[in-house]
Amino acid sequence: MADDQSPSASQPMPAMNPDDLVSKDLFELIGMQDMPEDQKDQIRVSVLETIRDRTLLRIADALSPEDFEAYKQLLSEPESPETNTKIDDFLTAKDINVNSLTVEETILAKAEAVQAVQELAKVKNG
Repeated sequence: MADDQSPSASQPMPAMNPDDLVSKDLFELIGMQDMPEDQKDQIRVSVLETIRDRTLLRIADALSPEDFEAYKQLLSEPESPETNTKIDDFLTAKDINVNSLTVEETILAKAEAVQAVQELAKVKNG
């Protein structure tokens, strides 16, 4: 990453606003909205994989071992609207809201990225 793409000492990162974590784009939050699109795409893929993995772990934690096996069986079925409905119905019956979990993990990922950039700026600026 080029030095001109990171927050400078003359422009410290503002304090984290919880509303911003919901409403703003990750790159705007970390002050890198001018980053080349190909680099943004690489970061997006990585962040989305992390969010997906964390959401799946939270689902696994919420299920009993038997229910988790049933869930894995559903996931192994060929993707189709019917399979997606079965998965949604299964998780709803277990009182698991995947959308809420995904939103929570997205906000956490953004907060962690902001914190990492702030820590990096502190180290860089001594």
